[in-house]
Amino acid sequence: MIYEDDLSIRDHIRLFRRIHPDWIVWDENLNCYRPSSQAFNDSKDGSPMSVHREDILEGENREPGIVLAGFNDWALAALSAGTLRQNKQGIASDPLPDDRSHALVFGPKPPKVRKRIAKASEWAIRPDK
Repeated sequence: MIYEDDLSIRDHIRLFRRIHPDWIVWDENLNCYRPSSQAFNDSKDGSPMSVHREDILEGENREPGIVLAGFNDWALAALSAGTLRQNKQGIASDPLPDDRSHALVFGPKPPKVRKRIAKASEWAIRPDK
């Protein structure tokens, strides 16, 4: 499938990515836990990386933590759309029947890009470490 960057998703909009507990690493340089670069890869089935749009969640008066429902022990990272675009990623809206905030991040994600994205991310909901 061919995806097109949705420029209506402005660069300042935060996008949330679920972070599996196995994708959390200790960063000696930052002296804290952060998502590993593995957390910012496309899905195993080849589909683009899944995220959730803060602007849609806010418009529906839903907190970011709602996207962790059913994902016990997972954390939630946030990245701006602009940061992803600076790393040659595009963002496409992909609303689901039960979640209009769902979107996809597409583009090549070699190790260096994933590492930059991981280091640029911030915790929206910290891991229980």
